[in-house]
Amino acid sequence: MRGRTFTEILPIQPTRLRLAALIAVSVIGVVLAIPSVAYVVSNSDAPDRTFFLEAARRALNGIDLYTNWSASYQFRWSPVSAVLLAAVLPLGLTVWRLAQFGAVLTLRAAGWRWSSVLLVLATWPFWFDVQTANVLVFTFVLAVWALRGSAGATWAYLALFVLIPRPLALPVCVWLLWKRPVWRIRFAALVALSIVGVALMNGWGWIAAMTATLPSETYTNPLNLGPSRWIGFWWIPIGLALAVFFTWTGELGAASLAASPYLLPYYLLMGLVRAPENVRRNATFGPGVLPAGFRRRPRGRALAMESRVRSGRPEEVGDDPEQHRDEKQVP
Repeated sequence: MRGRTFTEILPIQPTRLRLAALIAVSVIGVVLAIPSVAYVVSNSDAPDRTFFLEAARRALNGIDLYTNWSASYQFRWSPVSAVLLAAVLPLGLTVWRLAQFGAVLTLRAAGWRWSSVLLVLATWPFWFDVQTANVLVFTFVLAVWALRGSAGATWAYLALFVLIPRPLALPVCVWLLWKRPVWRIRFAALVALSIVGVALMNGWGWIAAMTATLPSETYTNPLNLGPSRWIGFWWIPIGLALAVFFTWTGELGAASLAASPYLLPYYLLMGLVRAPENVRRNATFGPGVLPAGFRRRPRGRALAMESRVRSGRPEEVGDDPEQHRDEKQVP
């Protein structure tokens, strides 16, 4: 199967002008990545890892995760995720960053060309996530694989959304549940398990932390690349309306970016996500129907039939070969 180029995964197929714009944006992305690369090389820690370590410490010691915030600690994720972080963080920052690189490299197996994969690895959104040691790379890669029909990636993506319910990840989640009804009850089970975990940890402060009004500094943050940096709260209703439209049309990358109240550099990775073409044309697809470009290897009877068809002998497996001996062979 031929891999897709970087331009082929864009929501709109580019003309020469758009291709030139894409190249220009890619060059800018590579240049902007230089400070993040320098930070990774010269520092032994990462900003978001500091938050995660403090959240893990609080979770293990029964301390409220959602009070006494400061410039060095703010945590809006599920309390269950803090426990999971306590299990993962001891592996070290190097392992975390290697996992980020490894996750992007799996896109080659998802049908992406090496040129596309390497371009993602070279640009600012990826390196900003590596610099901060966040999870946007994992969210992005899981979204790509989930949309290709991977059950494991779908489980992981939905679970990650339950633990870290970012508006950025909502359109892909909605699209998966809309187009794949079999996952609705499974998603409900994940939500139920999350509620049980929150109750056991008495982590109801998480609800207040999630629903609290974003401070104005969030919008005016120099790293906010979204329209809300200039129009503030008013972007939220506009963005939600656009997200609904783009989700309906299958442009999930645009929908993800529109749904987010603000856009930090690593959020831009989700702009590369797009629904498979054949699923965009159909109402739903179940576990037996795979998106375009994702084909199971034939086995058993199907494999035997395929090899007969290729050789010009499309008779049923198990037929007597003698009855086809005198048939004209297809060249």
